[in-house]
Amino acid sequence: WAAGGGGGIGNPWWWAPPANIFTYAGGDANAPTVTADADVGLNVVWNVPVGGDVMRILYKTLSNPAGDFEFIYHDEALNNNINFATPIVGIGDFTKNYRIFVNQYNNGLGYGDFRFKFGYNGGGGGTNFLGTGNATWNVHTRFKKTGGNFEIAQSHDGKFWTVMWTGTIAANFGGVNPDHVCFGVSYNRGTGFPIVQNVDRFSLTGTAV
Repeated sequence: WAAGGGGGIGNPWWWAPPANIFTYAGGDANAPTVTADADVGLNVVWNVPVGGDVMRILYKTLSNPAGDFEFIYHDEALNNNINFATPIVGIGDFTKNYRIFVNQYNNGLGYGDFRFKFGYNGGGGGTNFLGTGNATWNVHTRFKKTGGNFEIAQSHDGKFWTVMWTGTIAANFGGVNPDHVCFGVSYNRGTGFPIVQNVDRFSLTGTAV
């Protein structure tokens, strides 16, 4: 899904989809509140999860997982002084119940990891396949699948990209094509505070969509 047009003041590049294209999934029933704002995109409030350290996501299903796609995402975390409250963005497969995501592991430090993990337990688990601190937050992140190849890239301006990781679907993800894209939170520790995000870029295009 991709929308044209401008965005809020100072952000002429954003695309914000309607909130109703997303479906909630996660480790407990405490879904976020999502409000469309003409100036900032989607305002998303993730309240403290009932189940403790659990991952929760809003996802968009890919109608043709065998196809190609490009997923570009940007948000702004409004309360980024909360340690161990972890916003994420990624892709996944519901059949094998895995997710590949960028994890802002420590919100107070402003960096994160690239992780591969199963299930909905907290974001500290799973395989950290690029080493700690290799992901940057509050930048644009792009997930791109072309044939059997997969790529993750990041950009400070949303135009010029640095490839962070590339590999094949068969060798790295068990040959299973991703069937959804997602964003959300993965509490690594209970903080007692909500995470608030403004999602101001969510572009999803390609034959998989």
